[in-house]
Order: sequence, then C-alpha cells, then structure tokens
Amino acid sequence: MNSDRKDEIQELYDRTNKISNLGNILFLLNIIISFILIFDFEYKSIIIIISIILTIGYVILTNINEIYFSNLAENERRKSLIKESFGVNTTLRETKNYYNNSEEPSIEKLGLNCYESAFLQKR
Repeated sequence: MNSDRKDEIQELYDRTNKISNLGNILFLLNIIISFILIFDFEYKSIIIIISIILTIGYVILTNINEIYFSNLAENERRKSLIKESFGVNTTLRETKNYYNNSEEPSIEKLGLNCYESAFLQKR
C-alpha cells in the first residue's frame, strides 16, 4: 500500500468494529454466566440480575451499532464513492488513493470504483 493513502472513513468502520467486539464480549460473558447459573449457590439472585443487565446492555449496544454507527460508515463510503467518481464534493471526509484507477470523472469511473469496492472489500 502507498504511504500517502488516506481514508478517514475507515475510522468510522474501526469504531463500528470496536463496538461490535464489545458486544461480542458482553454476549460471551452472558453465556458464561448462564452456565454458572446451572449450579445452586448463595448469591444466585445477584448473578441473575447481572445476567439481565448484560443482556439488556448487549441488545442496546448492538442495536445502536447497527442502526447508527454502521449506517453512518456505509453512508460516508457511498458519498466518498460519488465524490471520487464524479469529482463532486459530497462529504467532508477525505479519501486519497482509496480507489486506484486513473479514469477521468465519469460513469465509467463510477463502475470501476464500484468494482474495486466490491472486489477488495475484505482485506
């Protein structure tokens, strides 16, 4: 990769991934607590309350991530695609050398950029 490559939108995807990882940790903790609850012990009611709080926290966190943060990142990526394809300023976030074709701004460049995004989406 080029050292002069700049992608401010990747920061939004990184935030989404961090929140998703936190949600996965809450989910795994809840699974572990569920297995602990199989046994009978003195403080079982406190563990049940912790399990309920973790479940509510997981649901809230994953919904906020999917509804807001993930959509924000995807919308900014689409705006960047239009900006890079047609030379129209549609977003304040900057991407430099994200798309590596040398086509002039046109519908053909949009097609090439869409292909690059789809083909190189997973690194």
